[in-house]
Amino acid sequence: MNTKSSNITFTDDKVAQNRRWQANGHKGGVIWFTGLSGSGKSTLAFDLEQALFDRKYQVFVLDGDNVRHGLCSDLGFSAEDRAENIRRLGEVSAQFAETGQKRFSRSIMCKRIWQSVKAATPRVCT
Repeated sequence: MNTKSSNITFTDDKVAQNRRWQANGHKGGVIWFTGLSGSGKSTLAFDLEQALFDRKYQVFVLDGDNVRHGLCSDLGFSAEDRAENIRRLGEVSAQFAETGQKRFSRSIMCKRIWQSVKAATPRVCT
Protein backbone atom coordinates (compact mmCIF):
# COMPACT_ATOMS: atom_id res chain seq x y z
CA MET A 1 0.00 0.00 0.00
CA ASN A 2 1.22 3.48 -0.76
CA THR A 3 1.39 5.89 2.15
CA LYS A 4 1.42 9.67 2.05
CA SER A 5 4.19 9.82 4.63
CA SER A 6 7.72 8.77 3.80
CA ASN A 7 9.14 9.31 7.28
CA ILE A 8 7.41 6.44 9.09
CA THR A 9 8.91 3.16 10.23
CA PHE A 10 7.08 -0.07 11.00
CA THR A 11 7.75 -1.13 14.58
CA ASP A 12 7.75 -4.83 15.43
CA ASP A 13 6.01 -6.08 18.56
CA LYS A 14 8.11 -7.32 21.46
CA VAL A 15 5.60 -10.10 22.15
CA ALA A 16 5.65 -12.77 19.45
CA GLN A 17 2.40 -13.66 17.73
CA ASN A 18 2.59 -17.33 18.77
CA ARG A 19 2.94 -16.28 22.43
CA ARG A 20 -0.19 -14.16 22.16
CA TRP A 21 -2.07 -17.03 20.54
CA GLN A 22 -0.85 -19.40 23.24
CA ALA A 23 -2.00 -17.01 25.98
CA ASN A 24 -5.45 -16.75 24.37
CA GLY A 25 -5.70 -20.47 23.75
CA HIS A 26 -6.41 -19.95 20.06
CA LYS A 27 -5.12 -18.29 16.92
CA GLY A 28 -6.55 -15.01 15.73
CA GLY A 29 -8.76 -14.60 12.72
CA VAL A 30 -11.28 -12.48 10.89
CA ILE A 31 -14.71 -13.48 9.64
CA TRP A 32 -16.18 -10.89 7.31
CA PHE A 33 -19.97 -10.85 6.90
CA THR A 34 -21.10 -9.15 3.70
CA GLY A 35 -24.53 -8.70 2.21
CA LEU A 36 -27.31 -6.28 1.49
CA SER A 37 -28.75 -3.92 4.06
CA GLY A 38 -31.14 -5.80 6.33
CA SER A 39 -29.84 -9.24 5.32
CA GLY A 40 -28.90 -10.29 8.86
CA LYS A 41 -25.16 -9.59 8.96
CA SER A 42 -25.27 -7.93 12.37
CA THR A 43 -27.58 -10.55 13.83
CA LEU A 44 -25.27 -13.37 12.72
CA ALA A 45 -22.10 -11.55 13.78
CA PHE A 46 -23.37 -10.68 17.25
CA ASP A 47 -24.90 -14.15 17.83
CA LEU A 48 -21.63 -15.81 16.81
CA GLU A 49 -19.67 -13.40 19.01
CA GLN A 50 -21.82 -14.36 22.01
CA ALA A 51 -21.54 -18.10 21.33
CA LEU A 52 -17.75 -17.98 20.97
CA PHE A 53 -17.31 -15.67 23.97
CA ASP A 54 -19.30 -18.15 26.06
CA ARG A 55 -16.71 -20.74 24.99
CA LYS A 56 -13.87 -18.48 26.24
CA TYR A 57 -12.74 -17.11 22.85
CA GLN A 58 -11.43 -13.53 22.66
CA VAL A 59 -13.92 -12.07 20.16
CA PHE A 60 -15.28 -8.70 19.07
CA VAL A 61 -17.57 -7.42 16.31
CA LEU A 62 -16.27 -4.47 14.32
CA ASP A 63 -19.49 -3.08 12.91
CA GLY A 64 -19.16 -1.00 9.75
CA ASP A 65 -21.77 1.48 10.97
CA ASN A 66 -20.32 1.75 14.48
CA VAL A 67 -16.84 2.68 13.25
CA ARG A 68 -18.41 5.58 11.35
CA HIS A 69 -18.90 7.25 14.75
CA GLY A 70 -15.13 7.41 15.33
CA LEU A 71 -12.40 5.99 13.10
CA CYS A 72 -14.39 6.61 9.92
CA SER A 73 -16.41 9.65 10.98
CA ASP A 74 -14.73 11.67 8.23
CA LEU A 75 -16.19 9.43 5.50
CA GLY A 76 -19.44 9.71 3.61
CA PHE A 77 -21.17 7.17 1.37
CA SER A 78 -19.57 7.77 -2.00
CA ALA A 79 -18.01 4.72 -3.65
CA GLU A 80 -14.55 5.96 -2.65
CA ASP A 81 -15.57 6.60 0.96
CA ARG A 82 -17.25 3.20 1.25
CA ALA A 83 -14.09 1.52 -0.04
CA GLU A 84 -11.96 3.49 2.44
CA ASN A 85 -14.32 2.59 5.29
CA ILE A 86 -13.90 -1.09 4.47
CA ARG A 87 -10.14 -0.77 4.01
CA ARG A 88 -9.86 0.75 7.49
CA LEU A 89 -11.99 -2.05 8.94
CA GLY A 90 -9.67 -4.54 7.26
CA GLU A 91 -6.53 -2.96 8.67
CA VAL A 92 -7.93 -2.79 12.20
CA SER A 93 -9.20 -6.37 11.90
CA ALA A 94 -5.78 -7.59 10.76
CA GLN A 95 -4.03 -5.98 13.69
CA PHE A 96 -6.42 -7.49 16.21
CA ALA A 97 -6.23 -10.91 14.53
CA GLU A 98 -2.45 -10.86 14.89
CA THR A 99 -2.92 -10.61 18.66
CA GLY A 100 -4.90 -13.85 18.70
CA GLN A 101 -8.34 -12.33 18.83
CA LYS A 102 -11.23 -13.25 16.58
CA ARG A 103 -12.83 -10.35 14.72
CA PHE A 104 -16.17 -10.23 12.98
CA SER A 105 -16.45 -7.40 10.51
CA ARG A 106 -19.77 -6.54 9.06
CA SER A 107 -20.30 -4.34 6.06
CA ILE A 108 -22.08 -3.89 2.77
CA MET A 109 -19.84 -4.09 -0.28
CA CYS A 110 -20.06 -4.98 -3.92
CA LYS A 111 -17.61 -7.30 -5.71
CA ARG A 112 -15.58 -4.38 -7.13
CA ILE A 113 -15.09 -2.87 -3.66
CA TRP A 114 -14.24 -6.30 -2.20
CA GLN A 115 -11.53 -6.77 -4.82
CA SER A 116 -9.97 -3.39 -3.99
CA VAL A 117 -10.15 -4.13 -0.24
CA LYS A 118 -8.58 -7.54 -0.80
CA ALA A 119 -5.72 -5.90 -2.71
CA ALA A 120 -5.24 -3.27 0.01
CA THR A 121 -5.43 -5.64 2.98
CA PRO A 122 -4.06 -9.04 1.90
CA ARG A 123 -3.38 -10.00 5.53
CA VAL A 124 -7.14 -10.13 6.11
CA CYS A 125 -8.55 -11.12 2.74
CA THR A 126 -7.03 -14.45 1.82
